[in-house]
Amino acid sequence: MFVAFKKGEDEVEKKRNTNIIVILVAAAMIVVAAGVIGVSIWMENRHGSSPQGGGKTASSTAVTDPGDREKDGAVVDYTEDGSLTLSGYMGIEVDPEPADGDVLEAMEPDMVKMTDKHKGKIQAGDIVCIDQEGSVQGEVYEGLTEEDLVLRVGDHEYGEELEKKLVGRQPGDTLTVSEVMGDEYEELSGETVDYKITVKGRFDDYYANEFSGGKYPTVEKYIAHVKEELQKENESPSVAGESAWDTVVSESKVSRYPDSLLKEEIKNTKSQYKNFAELQGITYEEALSSFGQDEESLEGIAEDMVKERMIAKTIAAKENLVLDDARYKDYLMQTMMDNEEGEDNSKSGKSLEELEKEYRNDYGSRPKDDMLILLVQSFIGDKVKLINA
Repeated sequence: MFVAFKKGEDEVEKKRNTNIIVILVAAAMIVVAAGVIGVSIWMENRHGSSPQGGGKTASSTAVTDPGDREKDGAVVDYTEDGSLTLSGYMGIEVDPEPADGDVLEAMEPDMVKMTDKHKGKIQAGDIVCIDQEGSVQGEVYEGLTEEDLVLRVGDHEYGEELEKKLVGRQPGDTLTVSEVMGDEYEELSGETVDYKITVKGRFDDYYANEFSGGKYPTVEKYIAHVKEELQKENESPSVAGESAWDTVVSESKVSRYPDSLLKEEIKNTKSQYKNFAELQGITYEEALSSFGQDEESLEGIAEDMVKERMIAKTIAAKENLVLDDARYKDYLMQTMMDNEEGEDNSKSGKSLEELEKEYRNDYGSRPKDDMLILLVQSFIGDKVKLINA
């Protein structure tokens, strides 16, 4: 797979190490997306922080029958048999201040509305929207052609050469930038790619005033407002819990994975890659290679997923957390709606059984376990210590 223009080696590596869960979502939508370890791509939900809810329980906090321990949704304390060494999860420090990249991403829905009807010369530091068309030996290469790319000139997210050439240009201008592809680009390695760049718009006070309805009439005030809203969001239990969750996962250690769970997840991971390959019209081996994976690395991906579930089950057991049907349905619906953003869906009208079946078909075989992670994240988010807030 190929990234838009040259984002730098770090970004390429990030895309190639994307978790299989993200790949599955991409396959379902026929879009390749980058994400983070485990079910982090699903943690965009903005639900309340209470760990309890009404209705019939979808998972039990008391598992006494050994035969029930590995059922989807079973809550098990894996520290009791020494399988898991759990890190501290109460009072984790979280900085809610949004990163610059997050601020820019939050602004994208407005930035793509800019047009070349409003002019103004681009300067370093400006936010612009561009289209790019990549060609190899005169033939347009679809994997290197994208619309509505939003960038801040000077960040070098899309390559220093491109961004230098944007300075002094205006919306409506076109320019050409060429680059020789590195080894990380698989079959394009060594090829010269010619990019035709079209400047669609430049963000300035005119657009700040227009997009905010006059509330934030300058670029500085508009960006400050976006940062403020993002910080409030980051302070919520669900989002703060996501940040704290990364710490809990990285600092916890698994000494022994449940054999059947690991085998199931390895099988599931392979199946996801095969489904992706079929959707893309490539071989299974090509699908693995395109993400820098091979058969051996799949076990590590599966282990990461099982580890997250073990941690969530253990915390739920220790804190007596219950994933009731109402919250379970809410999490399922929001998860799939977030992943299918822009799709015409009617999740709200579906029953819990229908949502669960759809999740199993499109996302994974253990929906209760996966939604339990969200429940535990929210619980942890209630207990975080916010710094610089």
